Amino acid sequence: MTKDVIITMSGIRLDGSDEQDIELITPGQYYKKGGKDYILYEEYLKELDETAKCNIIIDEDKVNIIKYGPANVNMIFDKYKRNSSYYQTPYGSLLMGFNTTDLKIEKEEEEMRIFIKYNIDINYQHVSENDISIKIQSKHK
Repeated sequence: MTKDVIITMSGIRLDGSDEQDIELITPGQYYKKGGKDYILYEEYLKELDETAKCNIIIDEDKVNIIKYGPANVNMIFDKYKRNSSYYQTPYGSLLMGFNTTDLKIEKEEEEMRIFIKYNIDINYQHVSENDISIKIQSKHK
């Protein structure tokens, strides 16, 4: 994998009868340290009209997505486990739970794919079911 990468994220969020598609394609940086894969990128947060710095940390069987900026959160996806994190926004903090129901990590020489199925709860109240697919590929010059 090269240092310069292209990150493609797509997903579906189901909350009750409403379905929302999410898609992001952005450049990023890749490096490996201590047996973990790190991807750094920036994401525009439409609802806040600002940009957040984001990290994806890929361990053997766990994925962390960390966002810093106008809204901060550390989403930990660990198969069949529920993890909590405070989602800090300019308007206050919310306790969010991430219950990972499926997690697959596929690594190749020039590409990685991550598939995550998870449920979100806020203050222990179910909010949505989510699927996200993340593809990280070397950016060829």
